[in-house]
Amino acid sequence: MTKLTNNTCLKKTMRYSIAFLLIGMTTSCSRIYYTEPTDGSTASVSFSNLSPERPDIYIISNCKILPVENKLIEQRKPLAKSRHKILIPADETISFKYEYNFLISKGTQPVTTEGRLSSRIIIEKTNHVDTCSSLISFKPDKDEHYEVYFGLLDTSCTIKAEKSSTSTTSGRKKLHSIPTTRTTDCIKQ
Repeated sequence: MTKLTNNTCLKKTMRYSIAFLLIGMTTSCSRIYYTEPTDGSTASVSFSNLSPERPDIYIISNCKILPVENKLIEQRKPLAKSRHKILIPADETISFKYEYNFLISKGTQPVTTEGRLSSRIIIEKTNHVDTCSSLISFKPDKDEHYEVYFGLLDTSCTIKAEKSSTSTTSGRKKLHSIPTTRTTDCIKQ
């Protein structure tokens, strides 16, 4: 009888422990936007992708090109928190190159009858592949976190980079504009 009671108690205790552990993990993860770098020589960056496809992203540091793993890129809206981050060198100019091929297959065209706009029809165009390529460079400060967003608007590539911080009052993430450039001496366009 005692053995049965002990086993039952043990199972209940384990069940509660796992439940509390899961709740604790969920709660703590939902409050953390990123882990700040603390070694004094690096910054961190999170990526969000606003395009229909995941692009190829490269980090260019000291003229060395390093690809970024696709699993680090999220399909999220701007201002939404990013879960993934990587460390980047601080106090030197870092460039991010964004590139992918996309297929253009159809478009819309207005139809007029006797000078009046009557309707819109879909016009099939010749399928062709276009290349989307864009670049942004900035100099990250040490122990700071940055958000880099990649997007495609009307077949035009865009990259936006902002410094990220957490509000001391609300705990929410805030984004701040930083000076950026669109060129680098290390990569041929």
